[in-house]
Amino acid sequence: MAEEGYEERLINEEYKIWKKNTPFLYDMVMTHALEWPSLTVQWLPDVQRYEF
Repeated sequence: MAEEGYEERLINEEYKIWKKNTPFLYDMVMTHALEWPSLTVQWLPDVQRYEF
């Protein structure tokens, strides 16, 4: 039980550090909290679809 709480605190602390440093790493960051984890992400604006 104690390890679960420690791991969650560690993840939250790492996230806070990352978020604080994002202006130095990226030109733009957009965050959005989701109700469920997303299984797919579209990184680029163009999608190529191939028909078989």
